[in-house]
Amino acid sequence: MRWGHVVAPVLAGALLVGCSGPGPAPSSGSGAPSSEAAGPTPGETPSSSGSSSPSSSPHDPSSDSSGDPSPQATGPDLAWDDAVARAEELVADLDTRALAGQVIVAGYEGSSGRNADRLVGEGFGGVILFDSNVPDDPAALPRVTAQVQRAQERSGRTWPAVVGVDQEGGPVRRIEEPVTPLPAAMAHGAAADGELSREIARLSGEQLRALGFTMVFAPDADVTAGPQDPTIGVRSPGADPQRVARVATALAEGYRAAGIVPVAKHFPGHGGLESDSHHGLPSTDATWQELTERDLVPFRALAEHDLPVMTGHIAVPAVDRLPASLSAALLGHLREDGADPLVVTDALNMGALDTAEATTGHDRSVAALLAGADLLLLPPDPQAARAAVVEAVQDGTLPEERLREAAAHVVAASLQVGEQPPASVLDAGEDQARRLARASLTSLGSCEVHALDAGDRARVVGGTASQRAGLTAALRQVGVREGTGGATVRLVDGGDYAAGEVEDGSMPEEAASERAGGSSAGSADAAVALDTPYALAAVDAPVRLAAFGDTPAQLQAVAEALVGRVTPAGTLPVDVGDRVTGTTCDTGGSGDGQD
Repeated sequence: MRWGHVVAPVLAGALLVGCSGPGPAPSSGSGAPSSEAAGPTPGETPSSSGSSSPSSSPHDPSSDSSGDPSPQATGPDLAWDDAVARAEELVADLDTRALAGQVIVAGYEGSSGRNADRLVGEGFGGVILFDSNVPDDPAALPRVTAQVQRAQERSGRTWPAVVGVDQEGGPVRRIEEPVTPLPAAMAHGAAADGELSREIARLSGEQLRALGFTMVFAPDADVTAGPQDPTIGVRSPGADPQRVARVATALAEGYRAAGIVPVAKHFPGHGGLESDSHHGLPSTDATWQELTERDLVPFRALAEHDLPVMTGHIAVPAVDRLPASLSAALLGHLREDGADPLVVTDALNMGALDTAEATTGHDRSVAALLAGADLLLLPPDPQAARAAVVEAVQDGTLPEERLREAAAHVVAASLQVGEQPPASVLDAGEDQARRLARASLTSLGSCEVHALDAGDRARVVGGTASQRAGLTAALRQVGVREGTGGATVRLVDGGDYAAGEVEDGSMPEEAASERAGGSSAGSADAAVALDTPYALAAVDAPVRLAAFGDTPAQLQAVAEALVGRVTPAGTLPVDVGDRVTGTTCDTGGSGDGQD
């Protein structure tokens, strides 16, 4: 039975809460870590007694003793409804404690993987890795993730454990090496090319799978409010809800095709909020109609495609005083019209839930399950969270049917995990990264941005030291020498000025000057934004380029454009001054041709 059939009598009139963005990994809890075993190198299939492990072969139906599931193979081609049906059979015989553990994905301490191994061995559904969990030698990552899957196999579970990571691209990248550096979602919004976005996400997903990850907390599906959005910024695909929906869906489909589970975030939309849910509870003053026409558009599109969604810790007083992660009234909208996606909470250890938890009268993990969430991400204490869920079932607060449904959704997502590809995929990606960088590069003005020639001298100012060095090196590759007495290329960055400084996409000249490196606007031959493009509105330079990131491919695309080798092909994904979303270079026409 679906939870939608039982939620009304259980939660009539209930107020529950919601989340946004995984925070720092919590303590790994008590218990001695298990001994660490050697594992495979990237692309090598982990094995135990010659049998295939969950990390390379997600599920072997022949090993089931719980019935005769559908003969359809597991992996990304397995339809969601079929995956859920099979998962319901797999969890049918799990007891309450096992079900409670299966819906929890925990953080852990250290980079060796011993604590991750222990958590999964204790029956938790999986782990999430942060920067601090990445070994000094990234080549060791597959050994860590394989260790987790061996613990899953030893626990008797025949589906992969969740091994999750935040890897949106741009500023949110937990893994630097050996994967291809890729930009954030706003570059995809500027490129407006659905097929390219799918291809890029598939590349990223295959590289993450080669390292042993099974779930990626991406893409970002927030509709940005522009300069008044200090938290999401370039992580958002843009300001147009339909364009954001197309980009987010394309990216999520690309990840899924790679055999990794995508989780789009942060329902019901974080792009117009001025506070960060890591520290307090953000609240939107939008009406339900405004949310329906703007912020909810991408998430409904994702849910209709059976793509997983992460709930944000965001209050919508027009609907509920609790954050979305704990609100049955809000989460119910993800399961309208027959949609039944996996619903993942944002990190439950965030400050946004501290007060809201007390308001519900329940442990936050119990409240999230009651609201309709399936996967509980990063509870402050995973052991305590499991105990609270078990107690809530035993005392009748949480129907066991709801917990079993949540566990089935988590297992169903794992059944869609694909085979682990060979390590050779880690050497691919430069061509795709270069194509996206060129397709997203956007000129605020003429398409003719030929400001330099081979042999010219140029000085790069503004930005960070690494950005200056990166663009200087890229210019050197196209024949432009470093030095004074020639052109000046100024790096501007709209990513860290305070919300409220600007209106309608413009920026005060003083603020723009500060972001441009302290010199007066107009003192450069070319201005380049390597984050959000808003600062370009107040910069008086003959060439103004928005790159939406500072990956090597993006810096190379800027250099190539400045010497006339490529023409900026992007369209503005946000309003910048008097140039509106969808504006292209030169003609000022609309360029929103994305699939």
